[in-house]
Amino acid sequence: MRTFTSHKQSVLDLDFHPYGDFFASVSADHTLKVWDIRKKVVLQTYNGHNAPVHIVRISPDGKWVMSAAEDGAIKVITTALYDKAKNS
Repeated sequence: MRTFTSHKQSVLDLDFHPYGDFFASVSADHTLKVWDIRKKVVLQTYNGHNAPVHIVRISPDGKWVMSAAEDGAIKVITTALYDKAKNS
């Protein structure tokens, strides 16, 4: 079992990257974090939301991460995970 800690408040959702080495999590602390499962580290933190973030999804090709917050905002970001996963 692995434990990942970095969010300041409750984790509300997570989604795995299609290649399995990474996942994204969202939290009541208004952040989205992208993690490396093997290294147990946060690769990227996004602070773009102004409310708790309830939903995160990674696109089937691993190029996009979408998140939705309590205030109705939806954020779509590109991620370098696609290239990292292809080269792993």
